Formats: sequence, structure tokens, C-alpha cells
Amino acid sequence: MTRCCQDARSRGKPVIIPESVPIQTFDMQDPQTRSTWFAPYFSLINADIKGFCHSNRNYTTIPVWQDWGDLRIEQSVLAPMWAAELARPQYRHLQ
Repeated sequence: MTRCCQDARSRGKPVIIPESVPIQTFDMQDPQTRSTWFAPYFSLINADIKGFCHSNRNYTTIPVWQDWGDLRIEQSVLAPMWAAELARPQYRHLQ
């Protein structure tokens, strides 16, 4: 558990991640990304996070962030795992 999560828990407060993306060193087409990003990400979320939002963008179209790459889940090898994880009943989806 991270320090911010410990602090929030001690105060009876939830932790919410308003925007998240894998850092640019992760290759969204590499199956290893499942163990290096996907699994740790959802492990933290399932342990301590009450809400989160993934910024599902193709950053190559934004000049200042072009080197971040295409982080769209549906364009990656993670798409089936992502869909299966978010289909679990503990998640609520806001639209």
C-alpha cells in the first residue's frame, strides 16, 4: 500500500485516481505489459482505490506528448484482459 493510501485510510478518506496512463516505457503491444503494468495497476486499484479513470488516448496526435505513444487499450494486446477485468461486478461504469 502506498503512503497516500495509508494516510487516506487512517483518516477514513477514499483515494481516487482522476487520470492514469502507463508511462511511456511500456509497450502496449508487448504481452509482457500484462505483468509489468496491468497486473500491478489493478492490484493497487483492487486493494485501495475507490475510483479511477484511464486516459485512453493516442498521444502521438498531441505534439507535446507524441513520445508517449498510443495508449489506447482497445488498440493493445491488453484489450481482452481489460474488458474481462472491468466486467467484474465490483466496478461501476460512469458515462
